[in-house]
Amino acid sequence: MKYIIMFDIPRSMNTLRNRIHRRLLKYEIKKLQDSVWISENEEVLLELAKEIKKSGAIARVLKFEEVL
Repeated sequence: MKYIIMFDIPRSMNTLRNRIHRRLLKYEIKKLQDSVWISENEEVLLELAKEIKKSGAIARVLKFEEVL
């Protein structure tokens, strides 16, 4: 099963943005678009989403199902 993390971190939270980006790269999570990443590692994505939300930004983790 694959999962997608989508987030919106304001530019004013640049430290958080950089920290999240480094961790996404560390876990080799694949970038689909700006702020949209895909992985089979649900645990890491949920951890990142919680950190983003705790800081006051927006994050969602969704199950990915390709239909075509």
